[in-house]
This record gives sequence, structure tokens and C-alpha cells, in this order.
Amino acid sequence: MTLPLLKQCIGERVDGIITLLEPEDDMIDYAKLNHIPVIMVGRHIDKDYIDEVYTDDEMGGTLAANYLANYHQISKFIYVKMPNIECSRRRQQAFVSQISSLNKKNEVMIIEPKQVNLSMLNLINKGYSGIFCFSDEVAYDLLFSLNKVVPNIRIVYPHLHIIGFDSVSRYVHGLIDLTSVSFDYDAICKEAIRLLKDRFNDFQRQKQSTMFPVSLHTRKYF
Repeated sequence: MTLPLLKQCIGERVDGIITLLEPEDDMIDYAKLNHIPVIMVGRHIDKDYIDEVYTDDEMGGTLAANYLANYHQISKFIYVKMPNIECSRRRQQAFVSQISSLNKKNEVMIIEPKQVNLSMLNLINKGYSGIFCFSDEVAYDLLFSLNKVVPNIRIVYPHLHIIGFDSVSRYVHGLIDLTSVSFDYDAICKEAIRLLKDRFNDFQRQKQSTMFPVSLHTRKYF
């Protein structure tokens, strides 16, 4: 989150901010100077004044690795990362570390969403059938692009397993069910509001960080 964006919010008479965007240093200083509380959701950053509410990304990466390697007996994996995002690095590191600890011969490729194209099918044909994506949005984009090349890709390639992060299909009716790292949306929202109110009462207090546990939602097979 940038300083110009904060100034725009102040111009709209905003009293506090809950954001998914990682704040820049000059924005933090300006928010502190103007007594504007800022709550960071989904990121764990080492910056003063910014309270944080985030998920256990390391456990998410570990759960995805265990599910793909142990349950589906996969040995070649892909992690689709989101560049320059702190929580993506933590998910990636935990995923790769757990995959390696399970079997040193396991192989993991790291790619970015812009690299998800027709070559992905070639990788799947080479045995890279366990795919962990930074988010559900990335996972759905991947699934839809593969379905354009091979309709009903998950039926044609039953050994292909795609895992997302956010478990959106649990909360949005009509979405294709997707195996995904899940967490308590309501609890996270309530905690962000609590921290915001608490900061209003004491602008000088130390920053607070709250990490929420995750679990693995597995898609239903029909």
C-alpha cells in the first residue's frame, strides 16, 4: 500500500484501514503521524505499528506436501508462486522442505502464473502431477486453462491433483470444488476489527500479531 493511496483514503475521511496490500515504509510513517490504524491481513511483516492477522502459511505448505506425496504417492511436483509476496515465499519454503524430507528423490519445479501455458500439459505428461498453487485464484486459472486444452482434464488425467490456498469453494456456491488450504474467514475478520478498535484506544501500544491455524479441505469426488 502506497503513501498516495493512504492520502487518498484520508481525503475520504477514513479513520482506519484493513488491507491485504503490504504497506510501504513512508506510508506507515504517515499513518502513524496522522493516527490512522492500519491492520495487515494475510501477511506477516516485520514493521512497527502495523498490526497483523495472518494464516499459518508454513503449515499450509506442509499439509499440501503431505497430501500429494503421502496420500497420492506423487514424486514430481510444481509450486506456482506469486512473486514478491512474503506469504508465497513461506508457503513455498515449507512445501519444498517437506517434499524433500519425505523423499530426497522427489522433484519440485517452481514457476510463476505467467509461465502457466501450454507447456504445463507437457510437464504433466512428464509426471509432474502434484501442483500446489499460491492461491485458489491461481489454481482456478490453471484448471480453466488446462480444460481449454483437454476438456474435463481431471477426468482424463485422474492422477493430476491441484491444490489451492483459501478454500473459496467452501464459501461460494457454484464454484468447482477444489482441494485447498482452508482457514476460518469469520475469525480472521473479527480479529482484524478487534485490533482496529484496540488501536483506536491506544495508538502508542506495541504492535500485535495473530496467526490462525489452517486445515486441508479435500475436494469431493463424484
